[in-house]
Amino acid sequence: MPQSNKGQGIPSEIVLEKTDTSLVLEILVPPLSDYFDGHFPQFPVMPAVAEFGEVIRLADRYLGCGVNVVRIKRIKFSSIIRPGTRLRVELQYKCPIGKLSFKITGCSGEPVYSSGSVILGDTP
Repeated sequence: MPQSNKGQGIPSEIVLEKTDTSLVLEILVPPLSDYFDGHFPQFPVMPAVAEFGEVIRLADRYLGCGVNVVRIKRIKFSSIIRPGTRLRVELQYKCPIGKLSFKITGCSGEPVYSSGSVILGDTP
């Protein structure tokens, strides 16, 4: 019986580069993920809110910057992410000002799926 990823977002990632303030990793968007339920049955795509949620989760996990988004400076969703897509996620965190910048691309750097920056702060 095939293994299912239902009930999971992105189950694992491969860290390619990491410093105290930056991270580059590779993730595989599982073909069967709750992210695709109802979004859309005949042409499943990863919702933008799920993409953004993964960015925040990964930034907190690897860079320890927390998950409290104070302000969205800019976010651009350029291409859709389909089930089974392998992605490169690049994160840069400027701790003194709480600015998290991100870019999600294909593993070769193209296409660019999304990019942006947010300001993170202390949990109220």
